[in-house]
Amino acid sequence: MITISQISIYPIKSIAGNHLESCEVENIGLQYDRRWALVDENNVVVTSRKFPQLLDIRAQIGETNLSVFYQEKLIASTPLESPAAADFSFDIWKQMVNGASTSPEIDQWFSDFLKMPCRLIFSNENSHRSMLAKNGGKEGDVLSYADGAPLLVVSEASLADLNSKIGGGIGMERFRPNIVVKGCAAFAEDTWSSFRIGAMEFEVAGSCKRCVLTTIDPKTKEKHPQSEPLRTLATYRPHKNGGVGFGMHVIPRQLGRLSIGDELIFS
Repeated sequence: MITISQISIYPIKSIAGNHLESCEVENIGLQYDRRWALVDENNVVVTSRKFPQLLDIRAQIGETNLSVFYQEKLIASTPLESPAAADFSFDIWKQMVNGASTSPEIDQWFSDFLKMPCRLIFSNENSHRSMLAKNGGKEGDVLSYADGAPLLVVSEASLADLNSKIGGGIGMERFRPNIVVKGCAAFAEDTWSSFRIGAMEFEVAGSCKRCVLTTIDPKTKEKHPQSEPLRTLATYRPHKNGGVGFGMHVIPRQLGRLSIGDELIFS
């Protein structure tokens, strides 16, 4: 039996993740996952690839507000929903997307923190971002500010297999999945085309191409001296578009609510 062992969201793109017991699944991904993103003065998305100190930031979802914390200290809050038009455009990996401005107070704090002008942008109901065909998207598929797909699924066995080759030390947080599953063989997820969880239906779109962020220790913020795990993944996990793959892009087709312990059903 293959079941969900971890559910995670990353409310602001590139900050630390929140582990949840259950979560609503929306067409753009898990509720509140990557619904906010930081943008620099050139209108380009800001990520922890370049600014690993963002991994020290956490965000808490309240009844009406998103609260942002640094080292357990509350920075500021911004409404979960915004009626503002999504009239701000910026670049995520050479794809122009839109969103709405949030809080000048939060903008100033992040500008001071990163020592450069930046602002926090929200993907509200007036925003729209299409999933790219190279990531397995079809016409009408949409996502939040996540890199490639609405959801990322990884199995515990795949990570264990990788660690057996490296000698351990690589945590699941390096790969920033939304859903972690247990009960299957290593890289069994590569073979899935679709699955169900209760009445929900999911399509597996393809392998996730991994980046340099996987080599950065989220605790120390230091890059691995041998560029692990990318170095080892390159020996046996090539991606069709170059680089390496680990974890699978997944698209929700029928929505609902998932929880820890839910079973994945295959036709």
